[in-house]
Amino acid sequence: SGRRYKPSTIRRYELALRLHVRPVLGHLRLADVDRGRVRAMIRTWTLAKHDASSIRNELDPLRVIFREAIEDGEITIDPIAKLTLPQGRGRRERVADRTEAQTLIDALPEDQRALWACAFYGGLRRGELRALRWADVDLEAGAIRVSRTWDDKEGDVATKTEAGDRSVPLAGMLRRVLVAHKLASGRNGDELVFGRTAVDPFIPSTVRSHANAVWEKATLKSITLHEARHSAASYLIEAGLNDLELTAMIGHSDPRTTKAIYGHLFPTRGPPSLASSTPILAAR
Repeated sequence: SGRRYKPSTIRRYELALRLHVRPVLGHLRLADVDRGRVRAMIRTWTLAKHDASSIRNELDPLRVIFREAIEDGEITIDPIAKLTLPQGRGRRERVADRTEAQTLIDALPEDQRALWACAFYGGLRRGELRALRWADVDLEAGAIRVSRTWDDKEGDVATKTEAGDRSVPLAGMLRRVLVAHKLASGRNGDELVFGRTAVDPFIPSTVRSHANAVWEKATLKSITLHEARHSAASYLIEAGLNDLELTAMIGHSDPRTTKAIYGHLFPTRGPPSLASSTPILAAR
């Protein structure tokens, strides 16, 4: 895309190279890394019980290296291109319907409800929720401007892709919860909406453990912020959005990613058209 890599992505690539790629291929010249060697490396990972998702992630930095080398004219063939990779089971994340989502939110203490409501009804990523500031929330216009995410080492960073920079409409219930949360917190401007302080983001493990304790006591099935985002996508599909609209709303850069993750949630007759979906979304 031409955008800088997120700091967390760079750290993940460095780790994959150091632990998994260099021990196998590090002694070779780039031009000597052919398809057979890459296949042999993948077989080694498979025998070491790496799952399909991990293998794909471990190959990511190598993809970048080969792409750069081809662009620079150092090599002419990418040994990873169109390579058949191990396939996982296609794990599907848990999705809570609207009734369950509201039950989960209502069970929480008032100071925790807005965060989970924003995940369930706004579909923001965890990092986007951590970086969200009141200046990004326009309660009058009914929209949240998503333009940053939070990195544990770098702090505020830009969203992963240009598509991640987006405007998310506030559903009626979400707007009401955010209004109450703002009044209770007394924060404004560049102060964090959900931070443990006005300048320090919430700690995901703490948020989850607090919510899980409440839900367990209420005999409710727990859920993660990531799964709440998946639930938000399901509500948008239910409201009539097609795959292209959902891609924009959820902040993906490629409709193929949206289809791969949420394709099973679309009606079997196929995603509805743009004309049929817009009024339904507006009505919500």
